[in-house]
Amino acid sequence: MRLTLIQNEAKKHEKSGEMAVGKISEVNQKNVNWLWKERLAYGKITIYAGEPGVGKSQLLLYMASIVSLGGRFHGENRLCNKDKVLLICNEDNADDTIKPRLMALGADLENIDYVKGIQTFDAGGNEYFSPISIVENIVELENQIKANAYKLIIIDPISLYLGSIDDGKNKEIRHVLAILNALAERHHACIVLNSHFTKPSNNASKSSAIYRVMGSIGFIAGSRMAFAVLKDDEDPEKRVVSSIKNNLVKESKGLIYTIESFLVDKIETSRIKWSNETSNKTADDLLNSQRDKSSPKLDDAKTLLLEMLRNGSVPVSEIRKAFEADGLSVNRMYAAKNALKIYENDSFVGRRGKIWSLPAE
Repeated sequence: MRLTLIQNEAKKHEKSGEMAVGKISEVNQKNVNWLWKERLAYGKITIYAGEPGVGKSQLLLYMASIVSLGGRFHGENRLCNKDKVLLICNEDNADDTIKPRLMALGADLENIDYVKGIQTFDAGGNEYFSPISIVENIVELENQIKANAYKLIIIDPISLYLGSIDDGKNKEIRHVLAILNALAERHHACIVLNSHFTKPSNNASKSSAIYRVMGSIGFIAGSRMAFAVLKDDEDPEKRVVSSIKNNLVKESKGLIYTIESFLVDKIETSRIKWSNETSNKTADDLLNSQRDKSSPKLDDAKTLLLEMLRNGSVPVSEIRKAFEADGLSVNRMYAAKNALKIYENDSFVGRRGKIWSLPAE
């Protein structure tokens, strides 16, 4: 039913359902046109994802402010074009959150519009606005883009604007992103999606950022760039913007910012403050470091492993039995091994199999 809805919406605007084939020799090659080099490109979709409360929305409002001003993005030597921005951000209130944050950033508010939603009335006749659907309201959305020439469109969070689409179904999400990609290309606009991370799997010893973005893997596959916003594992006040994937250029170093309080028109709000530091840590490094530190049983696993190996090498089979006897999982055993940088080798004594030993001092 949901997939049929997407296909029906698409067919309304298709001239033909026939497959189109073109000659690659007739394609006019061109450079990627960057709004923010290596992080935002015209005509493309970019995803920014992370745990709740790390300041993803703050980062997206920073982008809006820079475009509204024709300012200089962090790390850039040039000014960007001064253009209009459209916010599709119904999770935060415009009056006490979005506008004060934009004011704190010095944004040109005349260049930033927001989608209120679909006007609706409850049983008592009171007005409220329900979120738009990217698929069902694509015509109205495109009309607004045409009329106002928006060059940056921020959808925060994308999961709120999928309507009846199941965000866990790969085929449905790929259709939605195909619609958004075509929209971005037609209007030479940057479309930025905000998403959350799912909870890490208890069955995996390591976590991969590419599989932590909420919903179908189609979100990552359908976007040209994806970034994680994570707390630094050594200083939780710092936020690291680290690449998850980049199909356009080589992945760059992570950017670092903090959230600072700010008073504007006697309203307490906040904004991001950039650091001149960069980070070499990948999104996976940061995720797994956070997971290891938050694991209550990791210390127990490390203690048991150190105790078993303090007098020399031990077969992995014996270590596994000891962990099972202590109620510690095999995944926890390998997490402790990685944390302690335990050395693994083949045994040359009988049939002992793999053996582990402590690293040389």
